[in-house]
Amino acid sequence: MIRKIHMHDLAGYISRVPKERHDAAVKAARRTMHERGRMFVVQANRAAQPRPAFDRGDYERSWKVVNIAHGVRIFSQSVYASIIERGRRPGTFPPIQPLVDWVHRHKLATNESVLKSAELSIAFAIAAAIKRRGLPAKHVFERASVDIIKACRQACHNAIADAEGRP
Repeated sequence: MIRKIHMHDLAGYISRVPKERHDAAVKAARRTMHERGRMFVVQANRAAQPRPAFDRGDYERSWKVVNIAHGVRIFSQSVYASIIERGRRPGTFPPIQPLVDWVHRHKLATNESVLKSAELSIAFAIAAAIKRRGLPAKHVFERASVDIIKACRQACHNAIADAEGRP
């Protein structure tokens, strides 16, 4: 799952400055995205309702930040990032094995003698519910990008003020 934040997202701050200050503003925005971009995504995920997408922490650790020509690319390497971001429509069964693993980690099956079949039964029940209802979108990056752009605008403003010698 990839979403680009371009400098045109910050156009109001960058386009009004002279060329010699433009580079300082772009550098400040990139630095802000590199230093705080992943943190904003993690905060948005933990604030997701009704509950955050967090089981083993793989989703939060999968977010990366890379420079591109006109901005920064912030992306997740997680297989499930698009499902967490956009949700899942009703109609098809999700993969069973990740659900079986989840049931096992959360120890939802209690009878040791039939543990594997109980875990599989619980996973199938969860999969059937997902097939019937789908999964709601959490819009993690969509919410985080608002905070990222706001922080970058502030960084651009500060860099322009520093370049002009203003407090």
